[in-house]
Amino acid sequence: MAIIRTGPLVGGISGKIGGVVFVNARRGLVARPAPRVTRPSSPFLQRSKARMHNLRRHWATLTALQQDLWNTAARDVLSTNRIGLSSPMTGFTYFIKTNKVAFPGTFSIVDEPESLLSRDTPVSPFAAFSAAGAYSVGIANPFTPATLQIQVYGWPFWVDHPTKSVARLVFLKEASEFGLTIVIALNPEWLAHFGPLAEGQRFSVGIKARVSASPFNPLTTIRGVVAA
Repeated sequence: MAIIRTGPLVGGISGKIGGVVFVNARRGLVARPAPRVTRPSSPFLQRSKARMHNLRRHWATLTALQQDLWNTAARDVLSTNRIGLSSPMTGFTYFIKTNKVAFPGTFSIVDEPESLLSRDTPVSPFAAFSAAGAYSVGIANPFTPATLQIQVYGWPFWVDHPTKSVARLVFLKEASEFGLTIVIALNPEWLAHFGPLAEGQRFSVGIKARVSASPFNPLTTIRGVVAA
């Protein structure tokens, strides 16, 4: 979905006009196409609306101290909008993102923000690929107990580029897992993109991770060799 910053002659507009949504952001007026709901009564949308309704009501029940904790934590999150401008979150927005985006399958509501995964914290990933067709990656959780959201990328050769780049790496899988050491199987995703690997063949995998709704840490790339 495209998003643009309007010029200096456009002002005082808000809401939806002719299929375009205008929002007065902190850095000026922003416009983007209005989303189209293809199935307004689908089970997913009904659950999402009910979840949002419950979260808004629950925010009003939090103590002033709990809301202050969310406001403080939100200021530590470096978030940007779709055109790259800084877009600071409020405590309420961070509360919604944490409970709706980071933990969509949970029924309990997180009342206080969890510790953020620092963008400079090493995640110590590892990979285990064998010619027998077992492909997996793992990560040592630096913030246990905490649920990590992990993204995995791959390529069936060694990739010689900066570790923060995802150029030439193909997105394979995203998962949310809890534990000291998290292992993610990649068999169906890897085979669907690249096919089977032979013993001694080189491969590359890249891993990103984050806690809660914090930004992902920089991509960590592993170059490995397929075992027997």
